[in-house]
Amino acid sequence: MFEAMSCGFPVVAAYVLGVREVLATGKCGLLVPPNQPGEKARAIERVPGYAEFARRMGVYARLYVETNHSVARMAARCREVLDVL
Repeated sequence: MFEAMSCGFPVVAAYVLGVREVLATGKCGLLVPPNQPGEKARAIERVPGYAEFARRMGVYARLYVETNHSVARMAARCREVLDVL
């Protein structure tokens, strides 16, 4: 998911723990019910029809990853965890 987001693509994913928190605002992707592949397929098919909305989701997705999950940020988090151990 973060790989696609870092490339500026909107994401369609099931709302499960972890994913729900990242996509909850609807700004960088669409959430669908878990274990319902038909719902996911319909959401994926809708994205190209809303080109400007999809573009904005992609921009926000990339910004979200750069802000919250950059290599520097992840390295700092790892150092914090290791310092506790």
